[in-house]
Amino acid sequence: MKRVIAIVAVFALLVSCGTTRKVQETKQTSYADSMAVQEVEKKELSKFIDTTRSEHGKITITEIEFEHPVPLDTPRRKPDVSPVSPPTTKAKVDNVGEFSGVKSIRQTVIESNVEEKGESSENEKQEQCKSEANAIRENSNIQIKESPAPDPNRWRYAFYVSLLFVAVLLYLKRVPILNWIKKILAGLRRIF
Repeated sequence: MKRVIAIVAVFALLVSCGTTRKVQETKQTSYADSMAVQEVEKKELSKFIDTTRSEHGKITITEIEFEHPVPLDTPRRKPDVSPVSPPTTKAKVDNVGEFSGVKSIRQTVIESNVEEKGESSENEKQEQCKSEANAIRENSNIQIKESPAPDPNRWRYAFYVSLLFVAVLLYLKRVPILNWIKKILAGLRRIF
């Protein structure tokens, strides 16, 4: 019987002191990303310039022919008004009064138009290239350790097991313990 009680007590101790396992989780992730960007920019510029030169000119020549000259000792008279209108440009002519009259007026107009054609052009080409490359590699290891919350009744179980242990101990050692209690009570009786 002592053996059975001892085995039950040991079994109760082992069951009450057992702990739950902790949860452990490990995650390993790898991440790779790459990106390539290429930008090409082309510019083309053309300039055309017209360099045509043109010259316009006009020359008017007026020729006035007078009649025979009058001697200086004759009195001067007013010139006749002729139907031909005088030129618009006033010219300084010396000794006009010495001539008798206008015989003829002739005008010559010379016009010139000179045009030199020309053209110039400029061409410009420009090209720019930009390249970017990004490569990202990421490795991560995540370890999660999780332990359950302790049982709120664990102290109660420990108390019950210890109480059971004391009860078994008292049952097995009851004769020496009772003799010891009798001695204490006998000593107290003598004092009172």
